[in-house]
Formats: sequence, C-alpha cells, structure tokens
Amino acid sequence: MLEYLDLRYNKFHGEILTSLFQCHALQNLSTEGNEFTGSIPNEIGNLSALQWLSLDENGFSGSIPNEIGNLSALQFVYIDSNILTGTIPHSIGSLSNLKDFSISHNSLHGHIPRDIGHLSHLEFLGLSFNKLEGEIPISIFNLSMLQVLDLAFNRISGSLSSAIPNGLLDLKGLYLGVNQLSGEIPDYISNFSKLTTLDLGDNSFSGSVPMNLGNFRDLQYLYLEDNQLKNDASMLELDFLISLTNCTLLKYIVISDNLFDGMLPKALGNLSAYLEIFHAYSCGIKGVIPSKIGNMSNLIWLDVGGNDLTGTIPGTLSQMKKLQSLGLSDNKLRGSIPDNLCDLVNLFRINLEKNKLSQQLPTCLGNLTFLQEINLSYNSLTSTIPSTLWTSKEIQKMDLSFNLLDGSLAKEIRNMKSMRELYLSGNQFSGEIPSTIGKLQNLVNLSLSNNQLHGPIPESFGNLIALQYLDLSKNNLYGLIPKSLEKLKYLVYFNVSFNELSGKIPNEGLFKNLTSDSFKGNR
Repeated sequence: MLEYLDLRYNKFHGEILTSLFQCHALQNLSTEGNEFTGSIPNEIGNLSALQWLSLDENGFSGSIPNEIGNLSALQFVYIDSNILTGTIPHSIGSLSNLKDFSISHNSLHGHIPRDIGHLSHLEFLGLSFNKLEGEIPISIFNLSMLQVLDLAFNRISGSLSSAIPNGLLDLKGLYLGVNQLSGEIPDYISNFSKLTTLDLGDNSFSGSVPMNLGNFRDLQYLYLEDNQLKNDASMLELDFLISLTNCTLLKYIVISDNLFDGMLPKALGNLSAYLEIFHAYSCGIKGVIPSKIGNMSNLIWLDVGGNDLTGTIPGTLSQMKKLQSLGLSDNKLRGSIPDNLCDLVNLFRINLEKNKLSQQLPTCLGNLTFLQEINLSYNSLTSTIPSTLWTSKEIQKMDLSFNLLDGSLAKEIRNMKSMRELYLSGNQFSGEIPSTIGKLQNLVNLSLSNNQLHGPIPESFGNLIALQYLDLSKNNLYGLIPKSLEKLKYLVYFNVSFNELSGKIPNEGLFKNLTSDSFKGNR
C-alpha cells in the first residue's frame, strides 16, 4: 500500500531492487542525490499510479526504458545528472499528463522525438547537456502551456526560421545556447512576449539582431554571444541596443564575439536600471565610449575589450559605484587612467591592457580595498609604481609589464601577502631586487625580465615555496645562483639568461621538475 517513498540525499548505493516496482500504489518515488548505479529497470512500467519520479544526481546508466510510457498518471520526471546513454524513447509521447520532463546532464544521443509535441500539458522541457542532434521538431512549438524550453549544450542544428510558428505564448525561458543552429534570428521570435531569458549564444546565427527585441517587456537575461551576427549596415550605431531600452527589467546583456561593426549608442545609458552585466568583448564595436555609460549605475560587470574603441576613458565610469569588474583591454584608448576610477570602491578586477594609455598611474589605486586583479600591460604608462600598490594586501595578480615604468622595486613589496602572479617585465626598473620579496609565499608566477635590475639574486627567493614560474632574464644581475633555490620543488620554468651571473650552477635538485630553463648569456 506504499504511496510515498523519499530517499533523497543519502549515501545509498547499488542497484534499485526490482521488488520495489511491485508497489502498485506508489505515487511518489524520489532517490535524488544518492549513489545508485545500474540501469533503470524495465519493471518501472508497473507503477501505474506513479505521478512523481525523481532519480536525478545518481549514477544510473543504460537507456531510459520504453516502459516509462506506460505510466499514464506521471506528471513530473527528473532524471538529470546521471550517465544515461541511448536515445529518448518515443513512448514519452504517451504521457498525456506530463508537466515537467527533465533529463539534462546525461549522454543521450539521437534526435528529439516528435512525439514530445503530443504532451499538451508540458510546462518544463529540460534536455540540456546531452549529445542530441538533428533539428528541433516543429511539434514542440505547438506546446501551448510550455514555459521553459532548455536544449542548451547539445549538437542541435538547422535554423529557427521554419521551426517557430505562433505557439509557445507562455514561454518564459528559451535556452538554445551551445548548439549548431544557424540562419537568421527570425523577427517573430518576439511573439514569445513573456520571455524572461533568451539564450541563443554559441551557435552560428547570422544576419542582424531583430529590432523588436524591445517587445520582451519581461526580459531579464539576453545571451547572443559567439555567433556571426552583424549590425544593420545602414546604421552607425548598434541599433538593437536602442530597442532594448524598452526592456526595463533587463539584468544581463551578453553579446561578445560577434561581427557587429558599429558604435555604442548614446542611448546606452538609458538601458534598464537593473542591468548588472554588459559583456560585449570582441564584437566589432568602434568609436568612443559614450559618456552616458555612467548612467548604468547598477552595473557589476562591464567588458567591452577586444574591440576598436578610441578616445579616452570617460570619467563618468566613476558613477558605477557597484562595479566589480572593468574590462577595456585590446582597444585603442588614449590618455591617462582617470583618477576618479578610484571611486569604484567595489572594484576587484581591472583590465586595461593593450591600449595606448600614457602618463602615470593613479596613486589611489592601492586604496581600492577589494582589488584582486590589475592588468595594465602593453601601454605607455610612465613614472613609478605608486607606494599604495606596494602595500596592498588583497591583490593576487598584478601585470604592469611592457610599459615605461621606472624606479626601484620597493621593500614594501613584502606587504603583498596575497600576490600569486606578478609581471613587471619590459619596463625600466633599476636597482636591486629587494630581499623582502621572499615574504610572498603565495607567489606562483614572477617575471621581472627585460629591465635594468642589478645586484645578486636574493637568497630569500628560496622562501617562495609556491613558485612555479621565474623569469629574471635580460637584466644586469650578477653573482651566484643561490643554493636556496633548490627548495623550490614546484618550479617548472626558470630563466636567468642574458645577465652577468657567474660561478657554478646549483646541483640537480634545482632542475628536478623543470620543463624549461635558460642560462644563456651568463658566465
């Protein structure tokens, strides 16, 4: 007479006993979050009263039995996160009461059965993270009650042009990312007026982004990255961004790696007040960064790197008080780094590498107490490293390589206890390497090459117990290679070429794990 059996989140293992499937009154069976293995028994088809079946997060293998189609009372099926193979049985189309069907994170292959289109009560269809192929059956788009369609991370091909009639009017989530879909994004996708999430990223869509995306008044998440989308050739600005100003609930815009070839519109500052992420890396954006970008005051992540942006960094960025990550790398930005970027008190990452920035670093950068990553490499920055940076205890990665920085490496470097990666190559630093650098016991990568450093290699380098990469090449270092370096058991790259080092190389203990070393140009 058992009707309800819930075994969720224990450490049960082994196969499910087939005798369980003699419980003909069973309505709810949940084994989620255990370590069950083996196949799903065909006898599951005997549970004629079953309404809820949750077998996710186990180690079930084999195929989904055809007998599952016998369970006419079944409303909810969750078999995610197992190691199922085979195809989706056509008998699924017989489950006329089914509301949720989720089999994501398996290794199912083959085509999506057209029979799924018979499930007139279906509200959630989750088939993501499998190896499904072929086109999306048109019958799926007739499921008038469907609210979430998740086919992401498969091998689905074809276009949407012929696959979307006027159905799915209640659809709230459309997830088609990371597939092999192509063709244009049809204008009538805007018929899904209740969408909160539209994910078409990482496909091969081409053509222009429809201008009527602004009809999605409930849209919160938009992913169009990694496609071949272009801007309307007659428009200078990315006009589809203007239409998105009507989406007043929008939180994420991800449009990176496309072929837009247009300017950021001045209306960018009129986007949703809830916008948190604007990711537009390497998508053909040109022109200047509009000053009204500062109006996006709720933004947490801004990345417009890898484009063709010119002009200066607008000081209005300082209005983004919640900003945590700023990416403007790989552009043609000129001028100085605005001092008022230090007003971004929540910033933990800043990447301005590969631009044409000049003048000295803002002295206040080290005052950003949450800053963990700073990359200003490949610019023309001058003067010395501000003292506040040398005393920052939170920075984990700092790359100032290939600029015009000079002066000495400060003894206060010992304060940078969190530092894991430090790149200062290709500058004009002089003086000796301070022995206090040995205090950086979390340091993994250190590059000081192509400078004018002189003096001996400090014995304290032997205290850098996590060090894997060390490049001191092309300086004026002299003396012996310290025997203490033999303690660096994780070191795999060691380059001291083109210095004035002399004497004997330490014994083979230094080279036990090295995959690359160079002593050229010494004595």
